[in-house]
Amino acid sequence: MEVESMTVAVEIMNKALEDNPWSIMGHCFNMKKWPANTPAKEVDFRYIQF
Repeated sequence: MEVESMTVAVEIMNKALEDNPWSIMGHCFNMKKWPANTPAKEVDFRYIQF
């Protein structure tokens, strides 16, 4: 699994999360919000919000 981290304005982040999931070049792209300073390896990616 490939996990990317990015920083965005709260307003943009909320809009992007509300519009989940996306399809990019035929692949499902979904974002998940998690607490700051939490390593990705500690986040449960088994479930995503639709």
